[in-house]
Amino acid sequence: MSDEHADTPPEGQELFGLYRLEQLIGRGGMGEVWRAYDTARRRTVALKRLPAYLAGDVSFQERFRRESRIVACLNEAHIIPIHDYGEIDGRLFLDMRLVEGSDLATLIKRSGPLPASYAVSIIVQVASALEAAHAEGLVHRDLKPSNVLVTKPGDHAYLVDFGIARTASSTVLTATGTTVGTLDYLAPERFLKGEGDRRVDIYALGCVLYEILAGRTPFPGEDLLTLMYAHTTTTPPAPSATRPDLPREFDEVVATAMAKDPGDRYQSVAEFADATRMAITPKTAKISLPESHQPRTLDATNGNNAPVTQLADITTGTTKPPPGSGARVDDSLATVESDHRARLLTRGAAITAVIALVGVIGIGTAIWARAGLDHHPTPTPTPTAPAPPTQSINPANSVVATISVGFGPYGIAISPDGSRTYVTNSDPDTVSVIDTSNESVIATIPVGGNPSGIAASPDGRRVLVANYKTYQANSGNTVSVIDTALNRVIDTVPVGNGPNAVSFTPDGTLAYVTNFYSGTVSVINIATNLVISTIPVDPGPQGVVISPDGQRIYVACSGADTSSGNTVNVLARKDGQAITKITVGGGPLGLAISPDGRRLYTADSHENDISVVDTTTERVISRISSGPSIDDTKTPGEIFMAPNGLYAYVTLSGTQHHPGNSVEIIKTSDNSVAQTVSVGRGPSGVAVSPDSGKVYVTNFASQVIGGDSDGNTVSVLASPNH
Repeated sequence: MSDEHADTPPEGQELFGLYRLEQLIGRGGMGEVWRAYDTARRRTVALKRLPAYLAGDVSFQERFRRESRIVACLNEAHIIPIHDYGEIDGRLFLDMRLVEGSDLATLIKRSGPLPASYAVSIIVQVASALEAAHAEGLVHRDLKPSNVLVTKPGDHAYLVDFGIARTASSTVLTATGTTVGTLDYLAPERFLKGEGDRRVDIYALGCVLYEILAGRTPFPGEDLLTLMYAHTTTTPPAPSATRPDLPREFDEVVATAMAKDPGDRYQSVAEFADATRMAITPKTAKISLPESHQPRTLDATNGNNAPVTQLADITTGTTKPPPGSGARVDDSLATVESDHRARLLTRGAAITAVIALVGVIGIGTAIWARAGLDHHPTPTPTPTAPAPPTQSINPANSVVATISVGFGPYGIAISPDGSRTYVTNSDPDTVSVIDTSNESVIATIPVGGNPSGIAASPDGRRVLVANYKTYQANSGNTVSVIDTALNRVIDTVPVGNGPNAVSFTPDGTLAYVTNFYSGTVSVINIATNLVISTIPVDPGPQGVVISPDGQRIYVACSGADTSSGNTVNVLARKDGQAITKITVGGGPLGLAISPDGRRLYTADSHENDISVVDTTTERVISRISSGPSIDDTKTPGEIFMAPNGLYAYVTLSGTQHHPGNSVEIIKTSDNSVAQTVSVGRGPSGVAVSPDSGKVYVTNFASQVIGGDSDGNTVSVLASPNH
């Protein structure tokens, strides 16, 4: 039997170390990009080979390795993962995930001006990649449409070539004196100083936004002198001047992003992305909510085969001031003001600066540039930070809304900013997205089979869904990765059999998934969406929570039957090894942990009680009864701790034949049942808003008993002062 990926390359194909170079994808001043086959790991990758002369530059090599290592660790879905990097046969290389698609420059050249909704979608995705880089002190410095890769189908955008092409531009410029494309997006300070902080990326992204909307670069010209003069002196063009159909808000967005003075620009890419969303939201992308609360699947196009940013106003989880408020998003820039230095150069002055520009650009060899602000005006006093939202001190004990969702709602999660609630619908294999401002379903996202557990990342950008499927092998058993800015699945991660619950570490770098039938816990690296470890635990793992410091993982193991399991396995994050096992009540399902990490609560389904564990001694110190053990409707299912730690909420889900219909509120100060509130039939999942004022409960009942009017819903409970 032949193997198309045999280690011996077919005639005409080159071996580069362990890589077989199959097809040349592109070639430029910074080397070549190949479709290559990694014969060691047996996978197809994109391999970038840098020119041989760079391997002799010791300084470049050190920077290349250091910055490649940082980029490889970036936790962002819009940055192509780097698998490996180094040197082979005297040539530096990057081994990256192979992504099929076209670059944005090609799309613009082929189609001309693109729809405003498409522009917003691309800008928001690229901004997300830049925000992750800037958070690590890195600046791209060569942002342009040809460095934005867009996949088909799905229009998922990746930002590539993180600054590597800057050296290529320098080489071409100093060798021939011709333009190389990068100059079309170069910020004024790069011309004047040769350097710049992260705001040079904001300027370049403003140029890209204009080009998507107008179908051409902001300033005409092909020579260095003309472009330098334009970028440093000419007012940025208005997109609406060439496209009267565009909202005028885009003119202001482009003008602000491309301001001559860095201090007059948006001070973070998140602020830029917000402004871009707002430019289109009031007119062409505003969502019309359905008359009823029935879920709906939003069309991926606007009728003209153009992608729609149907949820462009949905936050990504990062707390930001409202556009136009004048508040700075980035605290490190809170006191930075513009000193309004004049940038008006005469053409003669620009000619004088050309020699310095060529010299400065010719020296550059960085893959990424460390971000350091170059703008140092006299600081003004930092304004007093606004007070945090008031936490509810009363329990959410009154049903204020009932939301119809999909069939068999099960798991539930709330975004960190409280603006969105996500619900898994087990039969139609979807996730309903609820706008918490009006308690309406605004989107329905297809996911894997029989979705169960769900969790939102600490930064709000990702939602992970455990797709339970069945116990048979090869039947799915995956985790769907949802991009909350796009409201669609961007990756699928294979895990063990019967994935049930999922939980993020507080830093958002890892997620732990319980696999009921495998008796294991899968550990997912969020940066790569790959399982990096599989940890064996006791039979029947169900719920999973992580300590506030992120160092301990608690797994409820209910056992294969009523006589086995009944433990909480405690795992160490540092090595994934089991530290101890805590015996709790029979059939533990849900888990919750107090904000200080000192108390762990388990919902024990076989004994109708809640076990309270002291995490210091790792012993049960109290048991809270949920009713007589013979009353099936009192069977506890899930439990969720309010963020303020005052109350815990337990769903009394009952059994298949005797579904419950209430939520029990536990007062944590004395571990007593404070109140029981009636909700829909078969309450399953429960989650509490960040301010502890609202509780969302999924009512699963009609999935098991058929046709109940109070099933297939989400009950919303609120506290009296909310």
